[in-house]
Amino acid sequence: MFEKSLLARLVSEGILADEPVTGNGGAIVQTVRFSFERYSDHRIARQMFDKHFDVSAPKDSFLPGTPLEIYLENPKAYEHAGVLEAMAVQLPERSGLELPDAMPKPRNRLLLLRAFLGSVLWREQRAFTQRTLDLLKEASRLSGRNETMHALLAVASEPDNAFNAEYLHGKLVKRAMPQRDRTWSIYVAQEGDDEDSPIETLIGWTLQNGFEAIEDKRAELVAIALSWLFSTSHRLIRDRATKALGALLATRLTMAASLIRRFQDIDDLYILDRVMAAAYGAALQGMAKDGLRELAEAAYHCAFDRDEVLAHVLIRDHARGIVEIAHIRGALPAGVDLTRARPPYCSSSGIEDVPDVVIDAYVQEYAPGKSFRDDIVNSSVSDGDFARYVMDTPVGKFSAFPIALVGQSQEQIYRDWVGDVVSQIPEAEARLNELIAACDAWRALGPFKFKFLTVNDSGQEEDDDEDEGDDEDKNVSQFEQAVDEAEARLEAALGEAEWLEYNIRARHIVRRDLRCAKRYYFWPPSFDRMRARRWVCKRAHDLGWTPELFGEFDRVHAHGSRTEHRVERIGKKYQWIAFHELLARLGDNFGFVGWSRDNGLSVFQGPWQVSRRDLDPSLFVLKTPKEARQSGRTWWMPAQVNLRGMSPASRLAWLDTPEDMVNDASLLTATDPRSGRTWLVVDEFERWNCWVMREGERMLDLQTAFEIRSFLVRAADRRKVVQALSGKLFNRHSDLPELDKSSDGYIGEYPWHPLYGDVSAWMKPEDWNQLVVEIQRTVTDYSAERSGHDHSIEESVSFSVPAPGLIAGLGMRLSNGRDLSYSDDGGKTLFFDPSTHEAGPGAALVDRDAFLSFLAREKLEAVWIIAGEKEAHGGRKHREGWGGSKSFTSIYWLAGGKFQRKDFVEREYPRKEQLERFYDEPGEPAPRTRAKKPSSASGGKKKVETKKARVASPAPRAPAAKRPKPKSKPKTKAKTKPKRATKVARPKKAKKAKRKSPR
Repeated sequence: MFEKSLLARLVSEGILADEPVTGNGGAIVQTVRFSFERYSDHRIARQMFDKHFDVSAPKDSFLPGTPLEIYLENPKAYEHAGVLEAMAVQLPERSGLELPDAMPKPRNRLLLLRAFLGSVLWREQRAFTQRTLDLLKEASRLSGRNETMHALLAVASEPDNAFNAEYLHGKLVKRAMPQRDRTWSIYVAQEGDDEDSPIETLIGWTLQNGFEAIEDKRAELVAIALSWLFSTSHRLIRDRATKALGALLATRLTMAASLIRRFQDIDDLYILDRVMAAAYGAALQGMAKDGLRELAEAAYHCAFDRDEVLAHVLIRDHARGIVEIAHIRGALPAGVDLTRARPPYCSSSGIEDVPDVVIDAYVQEYAPGKSFRDDIVNSSVSDGDFARYVMDTPVGKFSAFPIALVGQSQEQIYRDWVGDVVSQIPEAEARLNELIAACDAWRALGPFKFKFLTVNDSGQEEDDDEDEGDDEDKNVSQFEQAVDEAEARLEAALGEAEWLEYNIRARHIVRRDLRCAKRYYFWPPSFDRMRARRWVCKRAHDLGWTPELFGEFDRVHAHGSRTEHRVERIGKKYQWIAFHELLARLGDNFGFVGWSRDNGLSVFQGPWQVSRRDLDPSLFVLKTPKEARQSGRTWWMPAQVNLRGMSPASRLAWLDTPEDMVNDASLLTATDPRSGRTWLVVDEFERWNCWVMREGERMLDLQTAFEIRSFLVRAADRRKVVQALSGKLFNRHSDLPELDKSSDGYIGEYPWHPLYGDVSAWMKPEDWNQLVVEIQRTVTDYSAERSGHDHSIEESVSFSVPAPGLIAGLGMRLSNGRDLSYSDDGGKTLFFDPSTHEAGPGAALVDRDAFLSFLAREKLEAVWIIAGEKEAHGGRKHREGWGGSKSFTSIYWLAGGKFQRKDFVEREYPRKEQLERFYDEPGEPAPRTRAKKPSSASGGKKKVETKKARVASPAPRAPAAKRPKPKSKPKTKAKTKPKRATKVARPKKAKKAKRKSPR
């Protein structure tokens, strides 16, 4: 029967189509055809070649008058373009002959070239030959794009193609960086915006499959091709390619070592920078069972085992990280000297001064006969964005003092200067004494005088004391003039070189504590920012940037947003390389000051200290699932809140009910329905809002929220802690001290890396944190911001990670940068934030059994705080009226396997004017009762209720919401009523209190 025939099966599977077609005579004829056009085209081409092609004499088969020649030269040959493309695929596979070469001078050459272009990526890899490349160059003139580069990237990962990534590498590595950037790097930047480009295909495929099993040779070719993409100034491509390479190398550390050796002598550090970063990100995954030893050796020899350590702050940073993690995991090779991989590196090359004549020579012709300073000068010297927003702040964290002075006090540095310089110049010694005497006379004026200002009931200022400010101004001016004149005489006595030393080593001592001075000299003195700018400018030009090579491309990409750097100028690439070299040389030769001058001088450790890392190479998520504005119930957050619009009076009544106050012990335990495992919730936040439309404006009417926080204490201290916290309202995230850690670390570095060296598991009682005993926080946050300089993630991400004490206590480590969970040595997950994989509120979950075993073993107890608040808003404008709030805090702890709790509730009432505005809504009557007299800082009267429950037993109420991560912290309400000032101390003259900020 037909229904059971092969033809029927082929039709039912869609391979063949059985359709009615109108025949020549107009009659309907049932016709069977191939439904896949390309398959049909190839069948036709194969039949023609089988019948008319002689493989022993290929070109004879296309002589004039032969069937193949007639088919190809037919004026209507374009009607079967698909068959021509199929012939262009099969012909070189059969004989090595390309279709455009089959006839000496084909009339349809353009049509044949188009068919050839369509065939390149479909043919067998061995049929891709040098002649294929030659024809691609010719086809490029036809298509208007670089077909050669396009094809080479498309076949880069093919092991059987002679023109794969190895061929590409051999061609590119022979060129100098400027010439390579002029062709290759610009091509990549321009091609990268095409979603169908082979660049996007390569990156996207590797990001998705990099962790999976891939044949070794193909993986190696992909790694080489991705590495060459790092030369581009297209940040989106460069950043995503870095993550792709890191994912590929995560299980192939031996390949990562080989890749570093391949590129270690490349003249483009923009490439080596990201090769090392990707290798480091791969090592941080901990997925490879071997290869770390070889990788550490390759990184060490590349960056540190040189006559002079490689002068690039990011390459050093990542190479050191590889060596450090190998050391931690017991895989450090015998030939690696750990001390050489750690700062200070003390390279001999310093930062020379660049004179004006050099900078003035860097000009660019912007129009015929109109030449001005070139793009790099404008960007890095002439107060451009790169100078102001990239360079100045990090450079300002370095001192002008040489690194040899690290550890010396400012007094010792001053005394050494006097002994080394001044004592050798008698006149200078006399002039210095005169200057010191002038400064002492100024200091003799005494402390700055204050008087009291009284503000009366009407808000007017009343001065009780007679104003003597003008006389003081005159005295200060006279003393300042005397000091300036004495200092000018010292300058003349010292000479130019020693005067510079005075500015660096002595001026801040001589002129300190001068009252109301117009200029202040801080210690340690900062490195000269303008000197750094000029050095970077010259270095970028020395690397090979010229307006002749890159001016046209750079003009197109020179005027983007200051905060968005998707595609940058090629000149910006050269500036980045120079800047990263500058930071390395500053760290090698000058003392580091950091963000606080109180700590004096130190040795620069790495770019995290100046917030100049680009991206986290160990993070492999592009974004986390979207949180709904008002999350529904999830398996880890069982509360359900459904706020609805209601009248102002009903909103006020709602505040005084327990409805929608989310607070119950059931919130602290969660069971995964898929695995059946039980987890304890140690951190969570959620918020629900009720929005309404009034008079065409969207307004907030109701809001409720809750937050779970937790910490550990020694078992003997638990009662003391609960007693101290009883009656305290936790309505701000800062009410419980946060773990103080750097925000510049990578997720894979936490918490073992040296940048976390000052993070302590225990937080000691201090006046600022109001603790009564030492505590351990259980959780902290990790965040990666989608900023202008990181295009490797699609959105900013933030999630919970365990605190260092919990990591150590449970013996955990990061599973990998895609899963983002923490597991034990056997791979069992013990801690994770479910919002990294499922939509819902951010939370921190820890394995219940493992957590309780850890507490018992270490004689610790856990304390949970559930705090929340609900508020009523109203009025004709958003947040104009306020009906009050109800806040709660409950303290939970475990006793006998059950949660105990203590509760604290506070009701805050609105001021009269707030309540009037609250009721001022269309169709609503004015309030019948007057608001209670305000008595709190926020203007509302507070009513407090405290209660203790031995066992938390009520059924769970809808929990209030957890703060989303990067979860904005709840804003404190701006409802403070200004108090009347009585007496306020102020300077006699406001202008005397002004101080000129140092530049």
